[in-house]
Amino acid sequence: MEKYNAILVTGCGGDIGTGLARILRKEGLARTLVGSDIRPDNAGTFVFDICDILPRVNDPRYFEEAERLIKKYTIDVVIPMSEAEIRLWYRSGYTETFAGIPVVIPNSEVFDVAIDKVATAEFLKSLGLLYPWTMLVADGTPRELPCIVKSRGTGDKGGVEIVDEFSVAYFTAKRPGNIWQEYLDGEEYTAGVYGCLDGEIRTIVMKRKLSGGMTGYTMGGEVVDEPEITRVLTELAKALTLKGGINVQLRLTKRGPVVFEINPRFSSTVVFRHKLGFKDLVWSLEEKKRLPASPYLPPKTGTKIYKGYTEYVEGVPNEF
Repeated sequence: MEKYNAILVTGCGGDIGTGLARILRKEGLARTLVGSDIRPDNAGTFVFDICDILPRVNDPRYFEEAERLIKKYTIDVVIPMSEAEIRLWYRSGYTETFAGIPVVIPNSEVFDVAIDKVATAEFLKSLGLLYPWTMLVADGTPRELPCIVKSRGTGDKGGVEIVDEFSVAYFTAKRPGNIWQEYLDGEEYTAGVYGCLDGEIRTIVMKRKLSGGMTGYTMGGEVVDEPEITRVLTELAKALTLKGGINVQLRLTKRGPVVFEINPRFSSTVVFRHKLGFKDLVWSLEEKKRLPASPYLPPKTGTKIYKGYTEYVEGVPNEF
């Protein structure tokens, strides 16, 4: 594939943004890697060639400033990365192009069911798949306890907490815009799903080991071959007419695999996946040039993954 002139990744200071930059540089996909963030002091400055500022998504100048960066650096593809930005790009109708250049996010049908966890549960139910019961906190007491309270995903705030009879009143008062959701007992999995333009569906499934319990990041895991999980992922992708990549989180319960979250973006495990051969970032950029996605050879079942830390120091080359 011929190199892009310059690729813009927004939200470049986060772990996903820096992960994308590492992949883009390793694969030599662009002459210039440009990152943007709301502040100048972030880790992206160590992995992107250029880091610039974009205002917060509630700033009416956001897209004006995005277009300014595109013109200034001769950007020819943009990858919105932070969740707040992805919501804004979807809601503004920029799922295919913006300012005359391609935008790398999945098709709009994904957004309709992924960004709102109530809609996610209803969508799974409509497909006849297993789903966690889900209801608004404002609609009353949870169906059963213990359960989970978390953000609905539509822009409301709130982490994931386990709720019992002693804390339900507190969360009812403090987080009325959030949702109650079924507490799923079982091992947690994270999955990458990519829908090619020709209709091929590619998947990778990893059993997760989380840092910090239910709200932590993936600190390690293992590639697994679970036919029932793959079946569910394939049904989801077909129902969404998936074009591009999504991240799906689920638990394998006694009832079977239960999806509880669909994320319309690259995952924090994007570098893991790339190293395992699931190159959803590369495929996205290939297909934006109307080229076929390069072949996928699924990784060996049982392959272990581990995540550590990288330190960056201003003025010191990052050589080790």
